[in-house]
Amino acid sequence: MNSNFSLNTPLSIGLIGPRGFGTFCTEAYHEGSAGRVIAFAGRDPAGLAEAALRCGVPDTYTDWREMLRDPAIEVVHIVTPPDKHAEMAIAALEAGKHVFVEKPLATTNADASAILSAAEAAGKIAGVNFVMRYNPLYQAVQAIAASGWLGRLTHIGFENYASDEGLGDDHWFWDPVASGGIFVEHGVHFFDIIGAIAASPAVDVQGHTWTRPDGTGKEDRVQALVTYENGTEASFYHAFNRPGALEKQTAHFAFERGHLTLHGWIPTALDLTAVVDEAGLAGLSSHLPIKTTDDRDFGATGRTVRGNGRELFVTHRVTAHHSLGDPTPVYRTAVQAAFADFAAAVRDPNHQRLVTAEDGAESVRVAIAAKDLSHAK
Repeated sequence: MNSNFSLNTPLSIGLIGPRGFGTFCTEAYHEGSAGRVIAFAGRDPAGLAEAALRCGVPDTYTDWREMLRDPAIEVVHIVTPPDKHAEMAIAALEAGKHVFVEKPLATTNADASAILSAAEAAGKIAGVNFVMRYNPLYQAVQAIAASGWLGRLTHIGFENYASDEGLGDDHWFWDPVASGGIFVEHGVHFFDIIGAIAASPAVDVQGHTWTRPDGTGKEDRVQALVTYENGTEASFYHAFNRPGALEKQTAHFAFERGHLTLHGWIPTALDLTAVVDEAGLAGLSSHLPIKTTDDRDFGATGRTVRGNGRELFVTHRVTAHHSLGDPTPVYRTAVQAAFADFAAAVRDPNHQRLVTAEDGAESVRVAIAAKDLSHAK
């Protein structure tokens, strides 16, 4: 090991696919301290030059394989259509690089497993950029679910009404081979974070898809129903068929003692209504700006109510609304946190990551199950 090594030294990153989100990530990393992009790889020389100039990246490659031979690069960040992820990740690992892959980790279970095997064989770290795990509102929900302050989590419903205005007819998003389809390309984000909140493996998965009525065969709507081992149920609906002005995403969490809703694809607002005891009030207040409601039904010292076949002692009816404001800095901060977590594991083998490549493989497993079952009907 280099005697000048420091856990605070930024990792040197070679990024494949610098346009769009690749540029966003690069700018986010350069504002932080965990990593610095020193090379871009892409097929378009003019686009590479433009992105490199904008981001202050010194080297560019039109052949990503050539970039892997650069000894200065420690991490390869893959920001390409999903069907390229496995080939590039495995090649990078075999070249002695760590890899950080945009979601999904891969488009098939076999490819996801192959990435895990390649990382183990190379003794390198593979990671997946699941930014939702680093969003403070999802983290608050996860803490509340784990605490039991609202009783058992019984049902989760995620609805995503997304815009297709930036997805032209020839965009790779609509190609089931290139993208893996909506379950795989997009759904893995939410299979992962909601599975983490449920804190239990998925044991039953059902899926359904719909195609556009215009005869193009494009699958623009999908739905999955997932049951977890602990009995929690979740539904996931994704539709890419809205004008941008009508985009709407909500994640609703139903607990025995209350309801909690997140708003936004990158959630930036939270609403809560609940009935709690004193311990629940104290716990929730440590995470959220809780307001109590004067409710004479509970009396001066509280009373027992009944729900889900159980008796629950409550002392307060509470509400909360919390907003993070503009989604762009929230998104940027989550991108920085996700890479910083990955970088910490690269620098310190004892670091416990919030998200691992195994988590990426598990979300692919759930997505493929929903996809396969929807197409078997």
